Amino acid sequence: MSTPREVRSLALADLDSDGCHDIVAGLTDGFMVVWGKLRPGEKPLVKYPPRRQVGEGFGSSVAAYKNTLVVGAPNDDPHAPGSGVVYVYTFTGHRPGPPKRITQNSPGVVGNSEKNDNFGWAVAAGDFGGGPGVDIVVGAPGESTDGPGASPATTEDTARVSGVPNAGAVTVLFDPLTARPRSTKFVHAQGRTAGARFGHSLAVGNRDDESYLLAGVPGADAVEVISLNGEPRPYSTLTSPKRGVMFGHSLALADGRAVVGAPRADGARGNVSIHLLDPGAPPRIVQPQGRPGDRFGWAVTVGPGLRVTASAPGRRAPEALAHRAGSGAITHFRLDDPRPGPWWYPPTPDVRFGEVVR
Repeated sequence: MSTPREVRSLALADLDSDGCHDIVAGLTDGFMVVWGKLRPGEKPLVKYPPRRQVGEGFGSSVAAYKNTLVVGAPNDDPHAPGSGVVYVYTFTGHRPGPPKRITQNSPGVVGNSEKNDNFGWAVAAGDFGGGPGVDIVVGAPGESTDGPGASPATTEDTARVSGVPNAGAVTVLFDPLTARPRSTKFVHAQGRTAGARFGHSLAVGNRDDESYLLAGVPGADAVEVISLNGEPRPYSTLTSPKRGVMFGHSLALADGRAVVGAPRADGARGNVSIHLLDPGAPPRIVQPQGRPGDRFGWAVTVGPGLRVTASAPGRRAPEALAHRAGSGAITHFRLDDPRPGPWWYPPTPDVRFGEVVR
């Protein structure tokens, strides 16, 4: 197989335990690790789908925590077309061990694999206190549900298939590398909203030493906040006052605050909002001057110093730069001072800039 080139996802972690962050790029049918410390003559690590098949979406999502890497393959079809698979790698130095392959039919995983569930569309990883090892979260935004549970976000104890297409589901797996992990499955609004795509985006983080999960529901313009302390449970629901804006398309969680992208807001100019996790608290809206189609908020992340990076992949460069710049741009602002800074444009034409940020 040739080296896949298109970057689909990004993650940072110290996979080789050398004290430096390594960059993980999920690619089209593969992933690459760029080591923070490269030995002389050493090249980045490139891995292909374990089954060596293209089109499975292997690398569409990646998440990393310490020496563990989680790779989603949402189009993989071990049991039904598009049901989805997650692969979990453990690294020793620069060498990954054989991956553990997890589906919704795996022991200890609530539910079962069905056509077009897209299990692995989004992934997150961390230590949620479930045991000595890494814990992971997996989004399956294509899952169909029959609406069990109680609003707003509920634990789903059975995985039945019915006529609510693309309602979506999120599964929290504790100690997935053990023989039988423990898992909890959630749906949004009783699983009754067709096209909600719950689990399209995920983010994990802490507030006052407690762990929380954000799960995007862009088809319903909502974000579910789930407490991961003790037994996972719904905590609150963040919503947009306007519909059809893809609120929850992108997510980040830092310093106890949720950063939420809504790239279709205001005629697809887009915006980013900053929320406290508690229900009822008013958000702060960030919306730089732009044009319809900019799609500001398509991707967001929070880095050192609580600096937010947000992208607008549809934004065009100003006329002075148009001869050399492609489409798309990114900007930065502080979480505590959400005034966007200068726009950064790609140095070469004909590129899609800002589809992914980290």
